[in-house]
Parts: sequence; structure tokens; C-alpha cells
Amino acid sequence: MRKQLLWMLLTSLIPSHYSRASAQEAQITKGSYPENNDVLLPMDDELLDSRLKQLSEVVREDQSVTLTLYSDIKRPKSLASIRAKRLRLKAFHNLVEAGMDPSKIIFMEKADSNKAQVILSVTERLAAKTKKITPDPNQTTEANSYVLYFASGSPDPLESSEKELNAFLKGVGLPGHDALSIEGQTDPVGGHDYNVVLSELRALRVYEILTRQGLPPYRVSTSSQTSDNVPSSNVANDAKESRRVTLRWIKDEKAAAQAAAVEVPAVVPAPVIEQPVPVVPSVQPQIIPQKPEVLSSPSRYAVTPFVGAAIPMGDLREETKAGVIYGLKLEKLLLDYPQASVSVGLSGAWTKLPPKESDLSGDLKIQSYGLDGRITYGNQAFRPVLGLGAGLENWTLNLHQNSSGLTNDRNGQALGLKTSLGMDCILTSLLSIEPSIGWHHTFGDFAQSYLETLINLRWRI
Repeated sequence: MRKQLLWMLLTSLIPSHYSRASAQEAQITKGSYPENNDVLLPMDDELLDSRLKQLSEVVREDQSVTLTLYSDIKRPKSLASIRAKRLRLKAFHNLVEAGMDPSKIIFMEKADSNKAQVILSVTERLAAKTKKITPDPNQTTEANSYVLYFASGSPDPLESSEKELNAFLKGVGLPGHDALSIEGQTDPVGGHDYNVVLSELRALRVYEILTRQGLPPYRVSTSSQTSDNVPSSNVANDAKESRRVTLRWIKDEKAAAQAAAVEVPAVVPAPVIEQPVPVVPSVQPQIIPQKPEVLSSPSRYAVTPFVGAAIPMGDLREETKAGVIYGLKLEKLLLDYPQASVSVGLSGAWTKLPPKESDLSGDLKIQSYGLDGRITYGNQAFRPVLGLGAGLENWTLNLHQNSSGLTNDRNGQALGLKTSLGMDCILTSLLSIEPSIGWHHTFGDFAQSYLETLINLRWRI
């Protein structure tokens, strides 16, 4: 009998412009619901409210029944799509307000229709009851409001601290925390009709999140506002600040009365009365010197001396041998994220390459001054590093042929570029060592390349 009554209610949900043929032809078998019981929800709020209220009275006590709300959405940010999303959440709101457990209502998407619409379907499926959030007598939070922010055109809140939100919700039942007001707001971008629907959609989405987490529906009320009716006192000139939903605890006698009938009232801990301390002869306390606190976070500046080998490449390899390179960097940390950091610095390097022929004496000397960038990945003791740099190269060639006494003296300036890969190995909070290998190229008349293999010792100051 219950299933037959439910099926009659389902067919009554179908608006006049929707075909009833499949509903009338569907047969109800013993112990099950008909396979084809999809019905299109009406767009009129009053009609939707009355029909869903009747439906919830039939299915809210039946734990074997689950309602699925399908939405056919092609363009997620179009006005038609957000109206369909708003209708789906409005149906959720009405069913929960009528006493249906939120866990028995499931949302699913369909992509086989060009129309933005919402379809309700009944399924025999067990659903666990939602665990209710009840007053916590040990909760001492004084927060009266909590703000959730949204991306442009999106009904889903951006990531926020789940721990902070849960702590805020546990303030339910404290003095002045009878009910939670949900105020949805949009930015001034877009048309008025669009923003009105989007504002209500965001408020309904937060209502869904709160009730699914266990906040009783009688403790939640929703409202919405667009940029057209935002009070001038709001700090909403910034569009990002305007895209928000504000949760605010309020006094509500009706919600408090309903809570008193079904909830265990919150017990505010009585103040602890301190007992008088007996007077005893004073004893001079022993003063123990404290060690100075060591800051765990490193400085944003670093001094990095380095030394290594320079290995000639290309034509330079035919004339010179591997030599030595050494120098100094002064670095500053610009960006510091949990998984990466970016720093820049000034560097000076001196490179000396000896001639390859034994009959020659002297050196090719290169002085480099430039700007270096460094990207470090990860937050472990060993972190890969990518380096990029550019600067001015001053080169001097001073060769002497011992057998003939001839000399070759030349010098010049050119632009140099380099790139490197390294591994930053953290020794202490202020000291790390980084072996690296890099490729260095000089342009202009002295167009040559060489490899650098370096040991960098980074000291944060």
C-alpha cells in the first residue's frame, strides 16, 4: 500500500507539459518500485513544495528508499543550468525541511540532454542515518560568523579549513547560537536575474553541506543578496570579497524551542571557585638560565660560496683543458610554498682554463657577473634545484709560446647565459650543501661553451 501511494505521488509530480504515458504504463510489482519511475520536477516553487512535502511523508520513515535527483546540464555556468542546479537544491531543501534524512537524497548528473532540467527517481537502497551535530557543553568558541568564498560563477565554495568550520559548527546551542543564518551574495559581474539565482544557489549549496554534516535543518535559515542590494557598509568593492556566503549565529526562539524538545540542552561549565591557598614561608626560587629560542624558519637571505671545475666544450676544447671556477652568490628568497620556493641573487665567478699544448704557458681567464634565479622543489632533506642565469662576461687571453717567445694577448666583453641542475642537501636549519652541474655559453666574438661542476655551500643569514 505504501509503494502504491508513493507511485501515485510520483506521477502527480509530473507537470502538465510532461508525458505521463510511461508513468501510467509502469506496473508496481510486490516488494519493489517500478523500474521506470523518473519524473520531471516542476519549476514552480509552490507546486514543488506541496508535492515534495506529500512525498516526504511517505518515504522519510522508510530506510529502504533513496531519492535520486538527476540534473541534465550542458553549459554549467549558463542561466538555464544554474536554475536547474537551484531547483535540485531547492528540492533537497524542501525534502530535508519536511523531515527526510539528507543521506537518503543523492545527486547525479546526466549529459544526454540539451535541456537544463531536474528529474527525480525512487530507488530501493539502504542509507545510513546522518549523525546529528548536538550542543557540546565543553565548547567555548566565541566565533559568531564564518565566511565561505566562491570562484566566479561557481556554486561550490573554495577550499577552506574543515577543522575551523567543524569547530564553528560545534558552537550550536551556546547562548545566542540558536540558529545559523546563511547569507549568499554575488559580485556585480553579470545580469541581475543571473545574480539573483546564483546568490540563492550558493546559499542552498551551503545549506546542503551543513545538513549533510549533521546540523539539524531547524537550526538553519537561508537568504541571499546580489551586488544590487548590498549595503554600502559592506567591504564588497572587491569582486572576490563579494562572492561569498556568510554563516552567522543568531537568536531564534522557534529553533530554540524545537531544539529543547529533541536535543540534550548544552550545559555551560560552572566557574571554578578557587580555594584559599595556605600561607607558607616563602622560599627564594632557583633561577635556571634558559637557552635562547632557535627560530625554526630560516632567513630569507643567504650567502653562497662555490668552487668547482670548468670543462671546455666545442672549439674551446681543442685549445684549452679543464680548469677551476670559484665565486660567490648573494641570494634572497622571493616565494616560499610548501612544495616549492623561488629565490634570486647576484653572483660573481672567476674561471681559469690552461692551454692544451705543452709548449704554451698562460691562461684563458673569464670573469662573470650576473643575475641568477633558483627554483627548489619539495620540502624534504634532499630537494632538486633548477637554476637559470644571465650576465656579463669579461674574458682575457694571455698565452706565451715558450719555443718562439711569441705572445697572444686579447680581451673583450660578451653576454653569457647559463642553466644548471642540482640537489640541495639540508645540513642544519641555516646551512645546506648543493652539488650541481651546469651549461654556460658566451655570445659575441668569444662564442664558446663550457660545463660547470660546482659545490655550493649555502649559509642563511
